[in-house]
Amino acid sequence: MARVPHQAARNEGVLFRAASGTLTGVSMRRHHVTVAAFALVVAVLLTFPAPSPAPVAPVNCGNISVKGKTFQVKADQIRCATAKKWTRKYLQASWRPSGYSCRKGASSSSLKFRCWKRSRTYFAIKR
Repeated sequence: MARVPHQAARNEGVLFRAASGTLTGVSMRRHHVTVAAFALVVAVLLTFPAPSPAPVAPVNCGNISVKGKTFQVKADQIRCATAKKWTRKYLQASWRPSGYSCRKGASSSSLKFRCWKRSRTYFAIKR
């Protein structure tokens, strides 16, 4: 089996043409290392989950007065003007927006109520 030097088209290194006509040598080994490294990177990325975004506290929308009582309104993923309007309607007539679920707070708690729809939440705290 005679080995004859052969220059690759991209000048990646010297290859040797074996008697069978196949190219072997440095460039083929680089290819295998590159494939193995890529496979390792993909495996590591699939093993560790992406970091989730940090939770954000509800925004303090200020105080409102309903029936002579003061409530602090807080909202998450809702505009403050909307949250205050909906809070006033809920406290006056137990009205809630379409699709929202609402629960009253315990009598021993200062939380008057909380309404939510998926990630959107608003609630009132007795002051």
